[in-house]
Amino acid sequence: MTAVQMHAAAVTAGKREAVALEQICAEAGVRIRTSQPSGNRFDENDTVAVNALATLYAKDGPIHTGTVLQLLAKAGLAPIKADHIKAVDLLLTEGEYGSIDVDALPGLVRSQGGALQREAAAFGATHSVPLWRALAAVWFKKGKKRRSGA
Repeated sequence: MTAVQMHAAAVTAGKREAVALEQICAEAGVRIRTSQPSGNRFDENDTVAVNALATLYAKDGPIHTGTVLQLLAKAGLAPIKADHIKAVDLLLTEGEYGSIDVDALPGLVRSQGGALQREAAAFGATHSVPLWRALAAVWFKKGKKRRSGA
């Protein structure tokens, strides 16, 4: 049984965390797929990354999980992968990334997503870091920064 099937069963059974996660996703405009689409052709804002979502929800709660999903939904990824979820979470929670303009992040990812993904893969391989950390680093490097107060 896959993680997505287990999640769907938990929603059907009315498990509080699974139902809450499903609701957070729906409010953000993200759809948890119950199976892999034929030809692996995902629609924008589809995801099968239920383990990453459940981990994020357990760690940081519904508000933070919703914020991460809203940013990713605005980026229009097809699909939203665990690496994307972990990268945005890192950008929002680690102090070293505090100056990034997270409101501008979805536009960057939407417009340059493929190129940024390739750059992150190369960065990760060169520096021996997981792809999600590499994505966060590349998105931060390429992203707009907030101006500090005067």
